[in-house]
Amino acid sequence: MRYLFYSSLLFLSYTLIAQNQYFQPGKDWLDTEGKLIEAHATGILKQGDTYFWYGENKSKGNTNLVGISCYSSKDLLNWKNEGVVLAAADMPSDFNAAITKDAVCERAKVIYNAKTKKYVMWMHLDSKSYTSASAGIAIADKPNGNFKFISFKRPVKYAYNYNLSRGEAYNTHEKELGNTFRDMNLFVDTDGKAYVFYASEDNATMYVVRLNESFTDVEQPLVEGKNWARIFINGNREAPAPFKYKNKYYIFTSGLTGWAPNPAQYAVAPSIFGPWEVKGNPCVGIESETTFRSQSTFVLPAPNAPDGSFIFMADRWDGTTLENSRYMWLPFVVKDEEIVIRNYEKWNLSILNNKNEALSKPNASITSSINGIPKLTWTTIAGADIYQIYKNGKNVGATTYSEFAISAELAARAFHYTVVAQNIHGTMSKPSLSVIYQTGKANTINLNEIEPDLHKQGWGNLKYNKNVDDGNISIAGKPFATGIGTHAPAQSVYYLGGLYNSFSGFVGRTNGIVDGEVQFFIYGDGKLLWKSPLMKANTAALPFTININNIQELNLVATEGSDGTSYDCVAWCDAVLDVR
Repeated sequence: MRYLFYSSLLFLSYTLIAQNQYFQPGKDWLDTEGKLIEAHATGILKQGDTYFWYGENKSKGNTNLVGISCYSSKDLLNWKNEGVVLAAADMPSDFNAAITKDAVCERAKVIYNAKTKKYVMWMHLDSKSYTSASAGIAIADKPNGNFKFISFKRPVKYAYNYNLSRGEAYNTHEKELGNTFRDMNLFVDTDGKAYVFYASEDNATMYVVRLNESFTDVEQPLVEGKNWARIFINGNREAPAPFKYKNKYYIFTSGLTGWAPNPAQYAVAPSIFGPWEVKGNPCVGIESETTFRSQSTFVLPAPNAPDGSFIFMADRWDGTTLENSRYMWLPFVVKDEEIVIRNYEKWNLSILNNKNEALSKPNASITSSINGIPKLTWTTIAGADIYQIYKNGKNVGATTYSEFAISAELAARAFHYTVVAQNIHGTMSKPSLSVIYQTGKANTINLNEIEPDLHKQGWGNLKYNKNVDDGNISIAGKPFATGIGTHAPAQSVYYLGGLYNSFSGFVGRTNGIVDGEVQFFIYGDGKLLWKSPLMKANTAALPFTININNIQELNLVATEGSDGTSYDCVAWCDAVLDVR
């Protein structure tokens, strides 16, 4: 019995400290004691062969109730909790939420000063109303603390037009106290000089300022263009994450949308003070428009990887319960100043060592899981890091696995799926052969119940059961309850998979400009099946019924005719597909 009990303890201990083998962006990340890592708005410092991760401890929720946590690691995957290295209680009372209730401490970053042999921490200190907006500075003799708080300030006082300052309206008193200091980061250049990047002028403009020799203040006297600069002027950027590669400076930033995510942006400069050239959103794929539901915080050169390999670090904030926020760490490479970041369900550093070689084409098929949910599956491709999934030509997902669950679809439809293998260098395979997934049959299906697989139009957006201008559908005075409203020239493509027998409905102009002409065409698998005569606004709705037996692709086209008018609102009304 004693042996069995001891074995059980060993198994429990092993379960708690089982090593992480992969980064899993957005998922729970446990430390070596099996507890959630609490270090939000990540900052990383490498000393020797050890990495130190600093961040906000949100275990008690928003505001500065705990302080700054630190974790250590040799491999970036498995982290030992070094504890709270700057406690809220050791900060000025204005920034200790246990005293003031609304104190904020954010985005702490640490750098090492080789001359003073001190570890220097900078952070953004504030109130919940974000009117204090100051920098806090602390120092320590060891990377795992404890840190001693030494001062807080607004480093730059710059006399821009205060009368137009948004900050004055929000009682930040920039004219008297100096320009606001919010989202920030530290950067040590290859020559050993250090800089602080931060959002200022009430977040309208970002500053980059050289630090003094001890890294505990900014260099004095401040001379714009020499030791500090305003960058992204009135660009409304925050969450700076700077890094350097091949004598060029790079920075990721985010827009201003509170806790809600938005598109990332990166910029490149020949000097740390600029000029900075904005390149755009580096993220691609599903949810790229929200930086995969996260916000930038740090960039780290990837260890034991080819030159130009980095890790993009971000926070997936939960604005209602910040303690439930998670971390998004994703790999990327820099090529000729171009950056592409993709989302991975799981990855490790080995993918950065994949060679930029041709990839084989996946072999895809449809299978059913145990509970009957259909799955798209494919062969694993050597050298591939991720697989892009396309439905009817549109990218609908990406995965590091070799299967993709097919969501429930409208009845009596056919969907064409293809899979493309890809590696981190951007090399893509040829698409797999198309796999058709057909849903259950129904007697009829209305066109307005189906989203086109491909669509484009001359103005506005496709509307269902409405005219393109949101009015009720009416052709030459006759109202229609159902249909799709669009604007010529327009094209709507539907992949049918041969499921339908006939297609019927009405077409016509839906606005009152009499001299405008339109014409309608219906194509099946590239062949013209039907066309209307030229139609004006006072032309009665034209009925049609066509045979689409075995047609795979239905293409509905509306043209402007030959009159050159650009006011051609049109509709396909009471359009019905009859199932075979």
